Amino acid sequence: GREQLFMCFSNLWNLFNIARAINSGWDLVWYADATFNLCSADVTLVTFGVNSLGGHFNPTCFAIMGGGRETSQSYRTMWEAMTSAFMLAVNKLHMCGLGLACDICNILDRIKKNPEFEAVSRSPGKFMEAIKGGGLMADGGKAIKAFGEECLGFTRNKCSAHVTGTSVLSWYCP
Repeated sequence: GREQLFMCFSNLWNLFNIARAINSGWDLVWYADATFNLCSADVTLVTFGVNSLGGHFNPTCFAIMGGGRETSQSYRTMWEAMTSAFMLAVNKLHMCGLGLACDICNILDRIKKNPEFEAVSRSPGKFMEAIKGGGLMADGGKAIKAFGEECLGFTRNKCSAHVTGTSVLSWYCP
C-alpha cells in the first residue's frame, strides 16, 4: 500500500493573524485553497487564511498531503490543529522574562487588550463563534464544500460576481 503523508504547520505570527482579523472589526472570512501536483511525488499543498481590511489574505496554516487530493477530513484535521494551536497561543503563552521588550510578548499583549478581542474572549461560545467567522471563500470542490457544511455549519451560496472562465468561488455563510 501507499504511505500517506499529512503535515500541518504554522507559526505564532500566522496564528496571530486570526486575532488580528477579529481585532480589525471586519467580519472574519476564512480562505482555503489547494495546489495539486506540487512535485512529481503527488503532493498537495493546502492553505488556510483569514481576511483583513475587507479582503486581504493573511495565512494561518498550511498542510502538505500525499496522495494528490484534498479531503473534507484533511480540512477538518487542519482546522482542529490550527484552532487548538491558536487557543494555546492566546490563552497559555506566558510573557517571557523580557516582558514587553520581547516582540512576541508585545504583540500578544496588544492583541489581548484590543476591545474587539477582549469582548469575544470573555465567553467561550462567543470566542469560538468569532473564530469560526462569517464565511469561507474557496473553490467549488467537494472536499471544501463538505468541510464547510459538516464542520463549520455553513451553507453554500455561489457568488456570481466571482465567476470567471476558469474558476468558480463559493461563499459559505451561516
